[in-house]
Amino acid sequence: RLPGALAASEEVAIAADGSIVIGANLVGSNVGKSALQKLKPDGSPDATFGDGGDGNVILGGIFGIHQLLFQPDGKILLAGSGAGPDFRPGSGGLSGLVVRRLNSDGSPDLTYGEGGIAEVSFSSDSLGRTAVLQRDGNLVVAGSVSNRDDQGSTDLILARFEGGKGSGGSKFAPLRRGIDQQPPQKAKKQAPRRAATPQP
Repeated sequence: RLPGALAASEEVAIAADGSIVIGANLVGSNVGKSALQKLKPDGSPDATFGDGGDGNVILGGIFGIHQLLFQPDGKILLAGSGAGPDFRPGSGGLSGLVVRRLNSDGSPDLTYGEGGIAEVSFSSDSLGRTAVLQRDGNLVVAGSVSNRDDQGSTDLILARFEGGKGSGGSKFAPLRRGIDQQPPQKAKKQAPRRAATPQP
């Protein structure tokens, strides 16, 4: 059982050894927080996960989980959203695409980002909706950002985080609003063709 008055399960992932981790966003007295529970392959709580002996970890700060992934080394990646300045319990206000990384025992991986947390902030509310690991270990997160120029609409966003550091991918193309996410390619200038020399 996850802690909190009520828990809305969002994600589940299975490690290479068969362990199961469930991610949930908490409501009730813990609204705005999230939690993880790790189970052994037989479904019993993994007492080595977290420090309470029940296999549960409550994540500090305001954070919403939308994607849960295992790295090949057993570390856990969580993609979602963090609290914005307008956050109010029960009324939303989450903004900022956030990735957190935990060690296999549920403790924060302090080598990732800043204190285990990496964030990409936009000028308006943004959410990390889904994520995938690339073969090189980098994490690509897709989500949405509010389009304040058009009330009620959202735009697609993509962000890539370097695998070991959690920093923004410096070689990732700069993002732009709209369907065309890539800068237009400039046409190459072609040399004028020479007229064929008539053969005698």
